[in-house]
Amino acid sequence: MVKTVATIGFISIVGLFGLIVAFVPTVADGRVVGADLLSTFKPTDKRLDKIECDRRIPIGIDGAAFRCVHTYTDGSAVEFRYTLDRSGALRGVPVGAPFVPNHGTRRGAP
Repeated sequence: MVKTVATIGFISIVGLFGLIVAFVPTVADGRVVGADLLSTFKPTDKRLDKIECDRRIPIGIDGAAFRCVHTYTDGSAVEFRYTLDRSGALRGVPVGAPFVPNHGTRRGAP
């Protein structure tokens, strides 16, 4: 009887742990994501100097949404909003006009 109760208790604890792990989002390090994006885009855009993404990027069941700033060798930068869907497809959309990060103002912004 005691072995049966212990076995059922063990199975319940493992099942609960599995449910918790399944619903807690994975958090990616933005520095790693930025370095990966830079290695992907650098061969096709030689002007690209660095990519800095949100420090913590939560990846849930439906994917992820985060932002990155692409900085170019001339000092200009463009902010991109990225989405990562469930299948792993990454899409990036530029936000606003290019800006110079040292000045903190966007060119052409009202």
